[in-house]
Amino acid sequence: MERKEILRIFIENGLQLKKEALDFFCENEDKIGEFLEKVKNFEVPAVIGLDFIKTVLGKSLEVEIIKKFEKMHGEISVSDISLLLSKRYERISKFLERRLELINLISISKISPRTKNFSVIGMVREKNEYENSLILEDRSGEIKVFLDENKLKNIVEDEVLLVICRRKEDSFYGEKVIFPDIPLKREIKRSKDEIKAVFISDLHLEKDTNYLSKLIDSIENFDIVFVLGDVSSKQKDIKDFFSSFNSREKIFVKGEVDKDVDVDARVFDEMVFLRIEGLDFLLIHGSLIEKYLKTFGSVSETLLELLRKRHLSPNFDISVKDENLIIDPVPDIFACAHFHEPFFTNYKGTTIISTGSFITQPIYWIINLKSREILKLDLRENL
Repeated sequence: MERKEILRIFIENGLQLKKEALDFFCENEDKIGEFLEKVKNFEVPAVIGLDFIKTVLGKSLEVEIIKKFEKMHGEISVSDISLLLSKRYERISKFLERRLELINLISISKISPRTKNFSVIGMVREKNEYENSLILEDRSGEIKVFLDENKLKNIVEDEVLLVICRRKEDSFYGEKVIFPDIPLKREIKRSKDEIKAVFISDLHLEKDTNYLSKLIDSIENFDIVFVLGDVSSKQKDIKDFFSSFNSREKIFVKGEVDKDVDVDARVFDEMVFLRIEGLDFLLIHGSLIEKYLKTFGSVSETLLELLRKRHLSPNFDISVKDENLIIDPVPDIFACAHFHEPFFTNYKGTTIISTGSFITQPIYWIINLKSREILKLDLRENL
């Protein structure tokens, strides 16, 4: 089929092609009919380019829900709490048992007057900042361990950790504190195909829409758009936003202001752990972890510390399903919203993003899942 004939077919259907799009259909004539049928379900740009063709014809992405945020329901007894904490201890202690730094790992009940240097894996039952000590407990008993102030400061009650101890007379002193953390040597996962993902949050469209049209134009036809909450307190704003752009997948992790509404996206409350095209994504809005800023001092340090602790809420919260907050498997991408502190870093093969607040700074992030390259784009600049 000649180029003129292909152009005529598209013009008759009210569609205009860029040169790159025309070249594609000249080389892939068998795709013309499929495209013309599928494009009816899309909002079509004035002139069709290759990215839009890819969006329309692209195969659906493989998305698996590993776990998500869940509230606890019904009456919770003391025995229920004990069971939940026991399950937490079992899960996280397995991460610690693999650590090479272990020295003479021992159950607390097996510590004798002759035990001088040893390691213990325990849950922090009590943290005493006045005397710089911890009460650690395992399945067999409890022990008081004294630590210096620097080792103590980032420890929170109910977390599970490993302490390398030494005896001095009748007291025990922590020489080293080891968190569950993520493995040092880990393969950096990449998608087989070129897949580009957008991350954005905190648009608060009920307050400001100055950059909305520019944003929609910018994120149109990306493979995945992750919206990490606080789009608007108005249902119409949320619905209109998600219907205003095309992508192969739209993921919406709701924030505290977002109303329940039926939108063109996969919708989750506060947190979800997804596997997409072989990569693991831990996505949170951020309200869940806000209380830890007082302990760790900044958003960047908070995200890093929670990753090291392998738990999104190490202080036990009876209202939330605890096992779903354990960070396992290790995420390839850990993204958080809600805060006004945009940043990204790479930690042992995990890309960590704080998306910032769009209403404060109109920025969004792009990650190429094949190259793992990350970009921050600011709509105040010429793109």
